[in-house]
Parts: sequence; structure tokens; C-alpha cells
Amino acid sequence: MSNIAWCYLAIGETEKGEQLLWDMQTARPCKDCVFKGCFESWLYLGRYYESLGETKKALEYLEKAHEINPFSQEAIRAKEYILNH
Repeated sequence: MSNIAWCYLAIGETEKGEQLLWDMQTARPCKDCVFKGCFESWLYLGRYYESLGETKKALEYLEKAHEINPFSQEAIRAKEYILNH
């Protein structure tokens, strides 16, 4: 779902893309998921809001992604980038 959501965001269908990311929060976890929540949805929401320049919201969502998956280098790097720029 996250790939489809990101495609919607990329082509300007932002309402559809964002809604899919939110829907991932309540969807059944992916088959091999070991996390207690969908870190990908938080990660992509964070990256989306970062692209909009809404850094406070982006950091909030990236922090949630990092809490769920502390090994996500993308979440770590994205947070560091926002904080340093």
C-alpha cells in the first residue's frame, strides 16, 4: 500500500495518497511484519510533510516511525536532515 500511496502523492493525487497512508495504520499488518505498528506509513507521512515544508509535522511522524522501527536508517537520516537545515 505504501508504494501505491507514494505514487498517488507523486502524481498530485495527494488526498488519495495521504488517505492510503492513514489507512495503513488500521489495516492488517504485512505478512512478515515484526513491528507493533506500521512504521512505513509514518515514515512516508513524514517524508510527505517534509516535502511540503511542514517540518514540525514531518518530525512528529518520522519520530513515530523511528519509535516503531529503531533500525530504520531512512527515518534517522530524514530527522537529522530536517533538524540540521
